[in-house]
Amino acid sequence: MPNAEHVISLGLSRRLAPRLRDSGKTFIAESGLSTRAEIDALKSDGFSAFLIGTHLIKSGKPGRALAELLA
Repeated sequence: MPNAEHVISLGLSRRLAPRLRDSGKTFIAESGLSTRAEIDALKSDGFSAFLIGTHLIKSGKPGRALAELLA
C-alpha cells in the first residue's frame, strides 16, 4: 500500500471556521503551521490551539523556533 501524501490546507480551516464559531467548542488548528502570521490569521478566525510540533522538530532548534512563533 503506497504512503498517502500529507496535504495541509490552511484555507480549509479558515473556510470551516465560520460554520463552527457559534458551537461553543474549542477550535484546534491543523498541523503544518510554521509562521506567526499563519497562527495570527487562524486566531482571528476563532482558533485557540495550534499544532506546531512538526515545525519545531524540523527546525533543528525547537526552542528558538517556538520563541519565534510566540514573538
